[in-house]
Amino acid sequence: MAPSDSSSPRLALFLSIQGLGTNLVGCYGNSVAPTPNLDAMASRGIVIDQLWSDSGDVARSLHSLWSGTHSLSRGSTEASGGGDNRSGLQLQNYSLWKEQIGRGLLVTDDFDIANSVAAECFDRVLLFEPESESDIDGNDSAEPTLMEFEQLVEAAIGTWTECLADHSLLWIHSKGLAGRWDAPYEFREMLCDEDDPDPPSNTSPMEMQVDAKTDPDDVFGISCAVGGQVIGIDQAIGDMLGSLREMGVLPSCMVGVIGVSGYSLGEHGYVGGHSQKLYSESLHVPCLIMPGESLPLGGRQGAIMQPHNLGEWLQDWFRDHPASETFQSFLESLSHSRYDGEARVGAAIACEKNQEYVCSPAWSLRLERREDQAEHLELYTKPDDRWEQNEVSSRALAIVEKMGLLKGKLLKHYETPVDDREPINWLDDELIHPIR
Repeated sequence: MAPSDSSSPRLALFLSIQGLGTNLVGCYGNSVAPTPNLDAMASRGIVIDQLWSDSGDVARSLHSLWSGTHSLSRGSTEASGGGDNRSGLQLQNYSLWKEQIGRGLLVTDDFDIANSVAAECFDRVLLFEPESESDIDGNDSAEPTLMEFEQLVEAAIGTWTECLADHSLLWIHSKGLAGRWDAPYEFREMLCDEDDPDPPSNTSPMEMQVDAKTDPDDVFGISCAVGGQVIGIDQAIGDMLGSLREMGVLPSCMVGVIGVSGYSLGEHGYVGGHSQKLYSESLHVPCLIMPGESLPLGGRQGAIMQPHNLGEWLQDWFRDHPASETFQSFLESLSHSRYDGEARVGAAIACEKNQEYVCSPAWSLRLERREDQAEHLELYTKPDDRWEQNEVSSRALAIVEKMGLLKGKLLKHYETPVDDREPINWLDDELIHPIR
């Protein structure tokens, strides 16, 4: 039964998917596979054009998303390790977002995430274990009737319907492309022409190094397998929205689909989701937010955001005023602090082991310390060089210096306790306005 608009809080359902980068979603310019259901969400919601993960580690990125703290902030790195800092998450830096997460239900098929410190942000955590092939009718050779992704979403919504009064927020986290690739094989074939070789039939995630000797057909085959899985995920998301509509909750339910990490398709010498190379294909992730059915026409938001910003932007949804006013306040809050302020920075930074990555509206800079301790720099223009194929550091030394200074300011900013932070005053026309 649908909740009463007058007596019940607004609902929210978020779906985070590992491996789903902007290179795999149609409304971001994807040409790998069709995603009509995600594109339909975009047409009735808001597309966050510039959401950048703050880490190559999934647990750390999710911790940032759920706790509202950047992964570089003090204490945030514990998300990928042991220890119990739940009390700190609950008491520090109160926000309505963290209050809603703290009352929420998390359902995931990822054992590591279910048992991570990050998951302790939620009131209730359920680990979903999908049916294996041998579980179905006791026949080892039988094919599952549903993809594991579909099983996860269906089970999560089924559980949620029984506890809406206790958990107005449901978060579903899927291993996505790090899980089993079990979409129907014909989805892969749909992406091939008659003269193309048959795509691989592997159901385990495929990864490979790419160099001058690599057969392009091998990369293409894996791309078809990835695309087939994305087609299946997209169809399951369409079914999910249909289920919410049948339940009668969609008008009062915010639905969000968020990528947590990307999947490289050979852009920088690697195909796969575990390269740990900090480039746009692994850090730039999709984020689609549909506020019930309150928007007749969707829009796009181009301000740079990172996971820890998202909850603060969305939390007005849970306040008691009309949905149309709520979403207008979202847009206004970003437009008034587009680049630099106490709440938002407007530039992104990510660190992973020996790598650092920083981007502004006009540039991205990647730094890597190699085995000989030499620092390797790469500079790319934004937004034109979306996939970072034209390295220009030797031709823009002044920009390299400015981006290096920005990186230092961002590191200092996030390492400073929240109550002591001030705007970092990094604004510079050359870092904000793309070269034309």
